[in-house]
Amino acid sequence: MAYGTIESGTVPTGSGDVAAGIVAGYNPNNTDTPDSNIQGNVSIDDHASILAPAGTDGIRGVNFGTGTVSVIAEAGATISAGRYGIGAFGFDGGNVSVTNYATVSGTTAAIDAMTTSAGTVIIDNHGQLTGEVTSYNASFTNEVGGSWSFNGVSAFTGSSNLINHGTIQSNGTSEISGLAGITNSGGIEAQSGSLKLDSGISGTGTLTIDAGATLEVVSAISSGQTVVFKSTTGMLKLDQAENFNGVVSGFSTTDGTQANSDQIDLADINHLSMSFSEQFNSTTDTLTVTDGTNTAVIHFTGNVGTLNFANDGNLIGGVSGTSGTIVYDPPSTGQNVGPDSDQAVTPATMQDPGPVGAMNQTFGWFEAKDNFAFNFDRFGHHTTMDFHPHSDGLQFDESIFANAQAILNALHNDGHGDPVVALDSHETTPLGLLKAHSHVADFHFI
Repeated sequence: MAYGTIESGTVPTGSGDVAAGIVAGYNPNNTDTPDSNIQGNVSIDDHASILAPAGTDGIRGVNFGTGTVSVIAEAGATISAGRYGIGAFGFDGGNVSVTNYATVSGTTAAIDAMTTSAGTVIIDNHGQLTGEVTSYNASFTNEVGGSWSFNGVSAFTGSSNLINHGTIQSNGTSEISGLAGITNSGGIEAQSGSLKLDSGISGTGTLTIDAGATLEVVSAISSGQTVVFKSTTGMLKLDQAENFNGVVSGFSTTDGTQANSDQIDLADINHLSMSFSEQFNSTTDTLTVTDGTNTAVIHFTGNVGTLNFANDGNLIGGVSGTSGTIVYDPPSTGQNVGPDSDQAVTPATMQDPGPVGAMNQTFGWFEAKDNFAFNFDRFGHHTTMDFHPHSDGLQFDESIFANAQAILNALHNDGHGDPVVALDSHETTPLGLLKAHSHVADFHFI
């Protein structure tokens, strides 16, 4: 048991191990070889404030004999270490426990707690941890009022799990790997950079994404989780989008562009699939996206307008001709739009030139909710680009087509991979959308 203030030096122990503010344990003959003939427990109870220089530990408990290792850091203590804030190691299969009420930081790890396959590790945090946590066969509980901040990779091995009732915050390029599962009833926040969670998430907590940050979840997310976008430039990446069962809150935009909008990356929904489709139910605020094989259902809460979709630029499973799907927030109203012009149209509707206009125009679908009207007088070969089938619309003179189904029937491939609507052998318009992606609701008559 220690009190007061400890400033450790850098002189190695008799076994050659690095120095520590407090070091206690058993190492037979300084050989780092377990000895099952020796039985005994190691216990450390710290009330002191410890400052340990670079390459050294705040507290280290070691047992190469048969027995347990127990470390308690009491409330009011502060431990700042150049390697491990708290290290606890059972090298002959003994159980290890670390209970923290203190403020602990470590350059290599705030806590490193290990045992062999015969033992288990229990980490119970009520205080403040800054730095990675690494362990084997661990049950790590971050209690109510407990906080854990890290920047890097916290690697768990064996059969390990994390239970979070408090707050967990990441910065930089960070990852929590090797867990069998995460039960989150508190808050996990990607404050900057990227945070990758390599296991499924259950419980009734929040997953917060700050401005410019990315949260990637490799496995399933339960219905009790709420993903909160804190700003307008966050990214949620779902490696198993079909197993997302949570709720998305705060999904918003600055100016409607993809770069300045919150985004959801449905990493295993193939945006390039001929069977790709999406549908938003405004009554339930539920988005359904499918590629014909995998289907993701994303439930939103709050104000959500017309959603946009794009490729994420990443192959799915290394398969060429595939790409995940980006969902981003609706654009603002009153955008500038037009064929080779800066004419502002509000709402964004562009008329076909007709008798007084030029032929062979290119129409750019710069934003969602755009509409283009075609009168087909001197139509020529007009082209539309970047069509959003969920939100954009095409308007035709009803003297040309009897109904929307007739337009769909006239839609075909021109032989160059471009779908077109053909009036005759001379009058066509490339639409910029696949026939499989179009619906009768996309076409209107004037």
